[in-house]
Amino acid sequence: MSVPTNIVEGCARAGEGDYLRFLDIALASAREVLYLVDLSTRLGFMNEDSHTELTKLGNQTAGKLSALRSSLSK
Repeated sequence: MSVPTNIVEGCARAGEGDYLRFLDIALASAREVLYLVDLSTRLGFMNEDSHTELTKLGNQTAGKLSALRSSLSK
């Protein structure tokens, strides 16, 4: 929930600098989720199929956030 919440909060800010900062926070949250997926798998709370699918989605999300941030900071 942290990723979309930070994007929305950034959109509500007045300046582009604030929006970019909240995109950075959203990206960090996406990376945090990827770590938690790995940890959950290592601890046996998640199977490999779920790990693979969630990691794929998490990497896609992080990549899109990074691309959005790059396109806005040019």
